[in-house]
Amino acid sequence: MFRSMTAYVYKTFATSFGLLTIEIQSLNRKHLDILTSLQAELSRYENEVRKKIGSKIHRGKVLVKIYLKTQGKSTLNISPNLELARQLKASFKQIADELDITCSDDALMKYISSQEGVLDCEDLLGDNEEFHQELMLNLSSALDDFIEMKVLEGGHLHEDISGRVDVLENLIKVVANKSHDATNKFRDKLRERIEELVPGSTENDERILREVCVYAERIDTTEEITRFQSHIAQFRKYIDPNVLSIGKKLEFLLQEMLREVNTIGSKTEDLEVKHFVVDMKSELDKIREQLQNIE
Repeated sequence: MFRSMTAYVYKTFATSFGLLTIEIQSLNRKHLDILTSLQAELSRYENEVRKKIGSKIHRGKVLVKIYLKTQGKSTLNISPNLELARQLKASFKQIADELDITCSDDALMKYISSQEGVLDCEDLLGDNEEFHQELMLNLSSALDDFIEMKVLEGGHLHEDISGRVDVLENLIKVVANKSHDATNKFRDKLRERIEELVPGSTENDERILREVCVYAERIDTTEEITRFQSHIAQFRKYIDPNVLSIGKKLEFLLQEMLREVNTIGSKTEDLEVKHFVVDMKSELDKIREQLQNIE
């Protein structure tokens, strides 16, 4: 099924530590590019978040923001190292007494608080398996909604592209029929022209047949038409709703179809066929624009 590369979802979940907000947005990009913006306390989960998204999304620039509002709770458990603080205080006073320096309590507290290890900080999220499971479960839920939006938009793209493929199929059939008659028209036109210039000379058809054969070989578009029809069939296979379409493959087929159409246009001398070729190139260009939005 088609999935659009552009989508957006904003979800808030209640967790054991507070409200978790997950925001996911995607933009057009030929390759997968995941950009994460996680709250500092959640940064340890960045690789896992990227891996989770990479398993669900194949192309596009994906922007992910995750942050936690603790609602008065703290993710840190801070406790003082009193024994170390006592030792620092005693040492500081001893230095002040030896050097006959008067120091205030504020200066003493500033000195003690600046020393490493005075405060022990325990990260409550670090080893909290409950929150870890909540985070990944909620991320999966947000991703499901995100993909649902991509599929919904992709349905509109599929409808538009399928309609244009129908148009291309009808046009190539008309071109094939008219190209088949081109040689016969040239033979009749050549015979009429020779009859005008040299009356009665058309009885010798060998010369006419020779010219017709040369012309027919030069304007023959059978191979191009056959390849174009083959590409159309392959294209339909990839845009089947039951098949997970790959935008890159569709883009490649589109380039091949455009190449065949250009060759047909350069070979034909039929003005009506040339007009049909212009119409086909227009439809292919519109499909190309739509493919840029497909994951």
